[in-house]
Amino acid sequence: MRSVLDLDRVAADDAQVGGKARNLAKLRAAGLPCPAGVVVPAAALATGNWRSELEDACARLRAPLAVRSSASIEDLSSGAAPGLFASILEVAPDAVAEAVEAVATSARGVAVRSYCLLRNIDPEAVAMSVVIQEQVTDVLATGVLYTRPPSRPDAPTLVVDIEHSDDGPWAGERARDGSGAPVPLPPAAWQQLVDHALAAERAIGAEQGADVEWVIDRSNQVWLAQARPIVHGEEMRPAPIELFQFSHGDDREWSWDVTHNPDPLSPAQAGLVDRVGAIGAGFEMRVVGGYLYTAPSATPAPGAELPDSAGAITRFFTDEIVPAVDAQLAAFERGSEPPLGAALSAYDQVVGLYGRRVAPTLRAGRQPLQQFLAAHSPEANLSQSM
Repeated sequence: MRSVLDLDRVAADDAQVGGKARNLAKLRAAGLPCPAGVVVPAAALATGNWRSELEDACARLRAPLAVRSSASIEDLSSGAAPGLFASILEVAPDAVAEAVEAVATSARGVAVRSYCLLRNIDPEAVAMSVVIQEQVTDVLATGVLYTRPPSRPDAPTLVVDIEHSDDGPWAGERARDGSGAPVPLPPAAWQQLVDHALAAERAIGAEQGADVEWVIDRSNQVWLAQARPIVHGEEMRPAPIELFQFSHGDDREWSWDVTHNPDPLSPAQAGLVDRVGAIGAGFEMRVVGGYLYTAPSATPAPGAELPDSAGAITRFFTDEIVPAVDAQLAAFERGSEPPLGAALSAYDQVVGLYGRRVAPTLRAGRQPLQQFLAAHSPEANLSQSM
């Protein structure tokens, strides 16, 4: 058996390569624009007999490369396991083996173990495969398209998240709009994206909708980087605790955080939640019956002005936010376990920084786009969010 498989040779029911690799193979088999790549199956990673084949396989791929996980618990209709495993971008061919090992090692992380234990999955039974693909360069825009609204699988509506590149794609159309808000996508790109996303939904057999990651390059070519079934948590699981049990005298709208925390919180997690209100993060959390609920803070965080250029936004994050977070996390990166008090202090500082600085700036950035979308609603019944 080969230690490295071309995505074009992965069978639709191949259990040895994980959900992500199977779905990518289905996209390519359907003729959709999905970057070429290979996968190192879990069995090969376990034996270590993959390095020489990988070097030959990657020589046939165009650099830079993206190295991503394809775990047995990932990208399934029963659960996506998002954000648990490592992904490494901009990888040079001579650094692929090291990146593969790093991604494979992420399967042994604390977050993966917690995710599994909360779902009665044996963490030791998680099989990790690794996908290596050509990475799309000269990117104009990236995003995620949900072919059905999350929590509403029967609704005939598409939901699209868009992130433009920093150097102002389609600047001419933005100028003609006159409102100062960015034009999301040209009509031709919209249609191509929608057609490909719906085809991806059919290709992977996502009967309740697909979560499709996409990229558009400078030739206006749409690429599909990933597709997985949407996990409709709110529809499949009713809220465990009626809100009136703790909302008397509180006119805020409390929401069950089913997307990120569908299971009861551990005592340690609940203790962290109790700290959020005192931090002044612009939002509040409550644990009721073990489940996490969220609402806007009774004392909202101060507003913020949107930086007036792409460069100013970059400086805001690179010169202010990133150094502040790095300073708090430095002790954790030295390998030794810091005292509990220091860890809790770092948690307070990072959560407070997000609530008081990052979140208000993100809200300010959404407002002009939301205003534009309200005035220029696409005829194809597309609902867009940032």
